[in-house]
Amino acid sequence: MTAAIWGNLGSILILIQFLLNIRFRGHSKLEEDQFVRLAQDSFNNVVTYLEPYGLQESKVAPGDRNSYITDLRKSIKKKNEFYLFIKGEIEFKLFKLLDLPTEKRIDKFLAYSFAYVTGYDKVFKYFLFTERFVKLFSRKKTIYHYFSIPGWRVLKYKELLKEVDEIKKVNPLWNEKYKFKDVKDFETKHPVITKTIDTVLRKGKISEKTIFNLASSEKILIVHKYAEGFSSIYKAQRQKNDDLRSKIRRAESRNASKKIAKLKAELRELQESWVTGPISTVLERYGFQKLFNHMEGVYVYPLSLIPEKYHDNHELFISEEIINEAESYLKQLQKQEVVREYFEGGLKYLILSHVVSINKITIFSKERNLEISSPILSRMLLTSYLAKEDSKISNLYINDLVRNIDFLYLVNPESKTGKYLHDNFEFLKELLWRDYSTDIFKPISLIQLSETQVSQICDKLLGNDSSIQKRFLVKMLCEKIDFYKTLDSELNTLKSKSGKS
Repeated sequence: MTAAIWGNLGSILILIQFLLNIRFRGHSKLEEDQFVRLAQDSFNNVVTYLEPYGLQESKVAPGDRNSYITDLRKSIKKKNEFYLFIKGEIEFKLFKLLDLPTEKRIDKFLAYSFAYVTGYDKVFKYFLFTERFVKLFSRKKTIYHYFSIPGWRVLKYKELLKEVDEIKKVNPLWNEKYKFKDVKDFETKHPVITKTIDTVLRKGKISEKTIFNLASSEKILIVHKYAEGFSSIYKAQRQKNDDLRSKIRRAESRNASKKIAKLKAELRELQESWVTGPISTVLERYGFQKLFNHMEGVYVYPLSLIPEKYHDNHELFISEEIINEAESYLKQLQKQEVVREYFEGGLKYLILSHVVSINKITIFSKERNLEISSPILSRMLLTSYLAKEDSKISNLYINDLVRNIDFLYLVNPESKTGKYLHDNFEFLKELLWRDYSTDIFKPISLIQLSETQVSQICDKLLGNDSSIQKRFLVKMLCEKIDFYKTLDSELNTLKSKSGKS
């Protein structure tokens, strides 16, 4: 391609970038001291991300950290004493300031994959747009090539430089399209995908901070609920719970089996009938989640999941759906002895509520991680993101995080068979690739294996390590393959609704 064509293409891309910046300008707006704190936090995140790739801070960012922050401040737009930027822009500019290797565009991969892994999808969407042009009009390595490398997340950068030459054609999985519908009923309609998402979140392959970044266009309804007047009931229940546990310990020390059984039955009955405040109970029944474990009375819920008629009037939702149901629930509670004894009058509460756009939330942290108390909330936010109408980026997450969930994530290492597979994983990986052209890093491909082949694989594994019985090994491998078959079936159902690209 001639220099003139490349020059024109570059001008077009710069124009597009400018228009994107106009579109998202003001996404974040910070004063000087706030911006500096965020920049320092971003610097830490970037260098921490690079370390597993074999790039230490001393190598990529020699010298004083403050000098990078100073250069960064000069490169960010500023208006009326406020810094204006889209989420992910600070980190992207930091990557450009670092001394990264440039061979085979590895520096681009590092910056672009960071945006992907951390959920800065507006920035990543722009990266994908530019990479399509590079892929179409040159033979240079693109992020699509790097993403097609098996296990790209866990390889050192020098290994990636070797592996990327073997990728002649990008993985077709990146072009598959899915469309999630009816997010509220998603769990019942797609239980295996739901389980997979939960596994991905639990194992930390996608962080809670990333969830917030991905769901930045979502709005959340926050309800602060106080003063239901149930503190005396809680105290009485906790006291009875402690008394029963103490009596059980004393009975166990005397080996009084009949007494133990009776006391445990009382304890179980107490726990099963445990009384909580009417409004708290109704909120949790509806799906509201505590934002943090130690923040009593603060509940959150994605606004998109409440009935559409309340989206512009969440106050009416609280009065009609929450308060009315809480009134009815209190009448049921008043039949219980502990409520009759320790609670007087009708429903009591003090409620503060507001709707917040996630893109208005800026997270600062130091020596603390963002830990949302409920994985259910993380799942709801991630599923809401995956269900967006514009699903170009969400399809990548489905393929990378859901469709190709790591095989070992599903194997419990505490069981004897699970420990065997963990211990022999490297041999299994080599065996599958050498004899069956199956890539364990793309475990959805395991569904191609027949029962006969599974039996053969187990024989070969046991030839290397015979410390377990074959039937247990066959059973576990078949169970995991069945899981991937069901997962593939659910994903194909979603794919058939939207069609392929």
